Amino acid sequence: MKRLLILSILAVAACGRSPRPGEPVTFSPKDGSFTAALPAGWRVDDAATGARLAAFYGPLTGPAPFSQSLAVSFYAKGGRWKTARTFLESESAIPGAPPRPPLDAAAREVVFVRRSLSTHGGPAEETVRLATVPGRDGFFAVESVRPSGTPASPDVDAFLASFKPAR
Repeated sequence: MKRLLILSILAVAACGRSPRPGEPVTFSPKDGSFTAALPAGWRVDDAATGARLAAFYGPLTGPAPFSQSLAVSFYAKGGRWKTARTFLESESAIPGAPPRPPLDAAAREVVFVRRSLSTHGGPAEETVRLATVPGRDGFFAVESVRPSGTPASPDVDAFLASFKPAR
């Protein structure tokens, strides 16, 4: 009987193995609203604030470690944004720049460059990619930010491809 108990415990432990180094891990915020494959080595800030559910910083290696970020927010139906498209149009409008043409009705993402104040001194240009994912009760917005001139991490595409809403 003891032997069977020990074998059962070992079998259960083997099923819940930790990811190997370099392998993505499945992430879900405290509210369980989505899951996504978090790239290996990216750091997590899962303190929900307002619409933001979580933020991630990486990549761990490469020419500019931890220079890119991902943030996931959720906007409920009937809230601030009527549609994901109006969110994309409004958020990508750059003050002082000529208005951009309206997005296609089926648009799910937009990429633009904006100037921001760097914590390391002075204004800096950053490339922003906003993608939206429909949810049952609204939509998720995934914002990827990187310094302009820095190549986009393939981890961002992998994160978006793995993103699964739970609401």
